Amino acid sequence: MIQLLQANLQHSKAASAVFCDYTAKTAVDYALIQEPWVRGDKISGLGLSRGQVISACTNAPRACIWVKNGLSCTPLLEFCSRDQTAVRTRCGATGRPLILASVYMARDTPHAPPQEFALLVEYARVSGNELVVGCDSNSHNTAWGCRDTNTRGKSLIEFIVSSGLMICNVGSVPTFFSRVGNSVIDLTLHSESLEGKVLNWRVSSETSLSDHRHILFGIGDFSPDKILFRNPRRADWDLYCDTLRAGIENWSPRVRDSCELDEAAVKLEGLIVSAFDRCCPLSEGKGGRVNWWTSELADMKKKVRAHFRRAKHSGNWDSYHNLLTKYNLAVRRAKRLSWRNFCNNLEGVKDTSRIYKILARTNLLV
Repeated sequence: MIQLLQANLQHSKAASAVFCDYTAKTAVDYALIQEPWVRGDKISGLGLSRGQVISACTNAPRACIWVKNGLSCTPLLEFCSRDQTAVRTRCGATGRPLILASVYMARDTPHAPPQEFALLVEYARVSGNELVVGCDSNSHNTAWGCRDTNTRGKSLIEFIVSSGLMICNVGSVPTFFSRVGNSVIDLTLHSESLEGKVLNWRVSSETSLSDHRHILFGIGDFSPDKILFRNPRRADWDLYCDTLRAGIENWSPRVRDSCELDEAAVKLEGLIVSAFDRCCPLSEGKGGRVNWWTSELADMKKKVRAHFRRAKHSGNWDSYHNLLTKYNLAVRRAKRLSWRNFCNNLEGVKDTSRIYKILARTNLLV
């Protein structure tokens, strides 16, 4: 089963840090993200050591998809824009195609959805690809648990029904909480062919450090399409030398012309490759660790969660938001301190090259 996370990070550095901690500790294969934290017009803070981020080649994108290391997918560039990202993956067991999309529906338009989303839905229908969409709809409709219906909500539900899409949202648990109120504006949609296969859809009770709560669900009958690779750093080179030596000792090539020379070269290449395959087995990509997380942050997280539950029942959100602000600042301080300690402990060329690679990835090198 493929495990997915849907998150609106509200362009927050701290919310991005909480996202990284969550994906490092839980089994998340793909994350459908809206409003990621952007620095210098580029998406930042989403843990490149544990996965790759896919988005359109545009300034300050508002939608992206995070893919766990070792999983295969192909960006559908013709359906990627500032507010939409789409990728195609396949079931590792059967090869069935599945399109995943993250969509941000901007509030400055009177109607939803945008035309680019309609084109994606039509493409999935015509091509026979199953489709799963995580979106911030910025729309209200009682059909997905809101207390009221607005103009955007009316146009969106008309599109959903006419396109044969289905709404995953269960119940009326708000996905958005703020000082001024709460609502259900984060939607998970899927094609009709996936009915009954989107499992355990739920709004997380964990603190996200965003006004939007995380949404979690899985897709049954699908297994991730994993990428296997060989890591030369983990190879048994003694075994490689012994295997190659044994193969060469039992081989006496005779080279009398160019054809026999080519045959000998192919034979030698085969011996080298088979020896390497034996000493360096295939492995799956694994995620890295979150080095800045502390027991103090874990305690604060529990307190924030408890205050959130109390505020939902009492309606008094002041104490929750005050504690949430302190937790936000503590997360940012912990990340900053961890980075400084990492830089202070750098020694030699090997360690300095690591920081060079990190800076190159984050586009901070000129």
